[in-house]
Amino acid sequence: MFHSRIARTVLPALLIAALPAALAAQQPTPPAAEAPQGPPPEVQGWLMEIQQLHGQLEEIQKKALADPALSQAQQDLGTKIREAMEAIDPQLEQSMTRIQALETEAMAAQQQGNQARLQEIGAEAQQIQQKFIATQQLALQQPELAARLEGFQDQLEKKMLEVDPAAERLMARFQELEQKLAAVVREQ
Repeated sequence: MFHSRIARTVLPALLIAALPAALAAQQPTPPAAEAPQGPPPEVQGWLMEIQQLHGQLEEIQKKALADPALSQAQQDLGTKIREAMEAIDPQLEQSMTRIQALETEAMAAQQQGNQARLQEIGAEAQQIQQKFIATQQLALQQPELAARLEGFQDQLEKKMLEVDPAAERLMARFQELEQKLAAVVREQ
């Protein structure tokens, strides 16, 4: 149950962002005259639907988090996760500061039309992001944090259903599409 909860909170955004690139990377390189193809139309439809569902669920989640006790539980959990991540990677704060600096540098490079610098910045930001995700995954494997996360997820889902009973149907469809997309990525 815990792993599916993490998948519902962390992986969908990563999957949505990474799927087109993953599919493109798996396809043979087209001849120079051909334009690169994106995901198949069916997969594009799933991606669009999952983005719509994500938006709907995000709105319901915002309403649920208007509950002061639940909002406080979220903040407390976030603090514990950050502390665990900092214990794993003492350079985490510096990395986050570097990401902010990279954003500023990227805006300047974009204004100057410096594509080479934009690529360098993108590569560095991607390395930091990958390190951040790996650190977060390690932190969330700690039994105490895993239990706190699961408890929070239970509270959040319960409140979301109170706020909007359609949330159950939306979450089920989201998970169904997530499984289909994951299968497509595995097949590639």
